[in-house]
Amino acid sequence: MSAQLRKAGVAAGVVGGTIVAGMGMAVKSAAAFEAGMREVNSMMGLGQAEFEDFSAQVLKMSSTLGVDAVGATKALYQAISAGVPKENAIEFLTIASKAAIAGVTDTETAVDGLTTVINAFKMNPDDAGKVADIMFQTVKGGKTTFEELSASLFNVAPIAKASGV
Repeated sequence: MSAQLRKAGVAAGVVGGTIVAGMGMAVKSAAAFEAGMREVNSMMGLGQAEFEDFSAQVLKMSSTLGVDAVGATKALYQAISAGVPKENAIEFLTIASKAAIAGVTDTETAVDGLTTVINAFKMNPDDAGKVADIMFQTVKGGKTTFEELSASLFNVAPIAKASGV
């Protein structure tokens, strides 16, 4: 066998292995997404058709914004467990994902900060965009990150609310 044929055979083997590995990762990712959505549904109690539609909406949002779909399910679980109603969940997740992108963090961290403020000040989840904008302006002002801000809000927000701030 010529050297060129051997190189071509090795290259084909590498390409084939890469394709198989990529397919394996896609299957794992799909399974992780499904598992994450099942966890979300454990709190929402959706019927099968509604669950499939809701899952499709999460995938569409994830694809549109370029965020990890599995990470989105974890963030969605946190949002629902923090009291975001299912009617607002996709819009809330979209806002949190955009805030995460702008704040250079993950969506779950953004959800944590947003829900902390919304719950402490007894705001409507529809106000998530306004809260995200304020948080981002705070980060943009310097000396803190979105992650640091989200992590410290649970200490400050209830006191601020009680103080009338």
